[in-house]
Amino acid sequence: MVKKRIVATIIVKNSLAVQSIEFSEYLPIGKPEIAAEFLNEWGVDEIVLIDIDATKENRLIDLEIVKKVSNKIFTPISVGGGVKNINDIKNLLEAGADKVVINQALKDKTFIKNAVKYFGKQCIVASI
Repeated sequence: MVKKRIVATIIVKNSLAVQSIEFSEYLPIGKPEIAAEFLNEWGVDEIVLIDIDATKENRLIDLEIVKKVSNKIFTPISVGGGVKNINDIKNLLEAGADKVVINQALKDKTFIKNAVKYFGKQCIVASI
């Protein structure tokens, strides 16, 4: 029997967890690490942490946010936002991410293949 899993997403904008309304308006919820603590206590199976401004601003998600979240919870976290190269993936994993979300799957298939070859397919999540 297939186990049902609950995967929660925390959207980060301006270093805050936000609720998105049709990706055009954002209501601040609070610190991402506090939101992750609640989700962890509620028993979710995995948390996805995405910085929606990182790619647009040509930067990687703030590694300090990733460290704070990963230090507060035991739930596996997938982290994405501004991932452009193998070094970014390495930095996110060192900061505490269990998986890395890459949103360049359609643009750069070679990057995804290289990332999977280097880190393993269990570690890379392609976001479309």
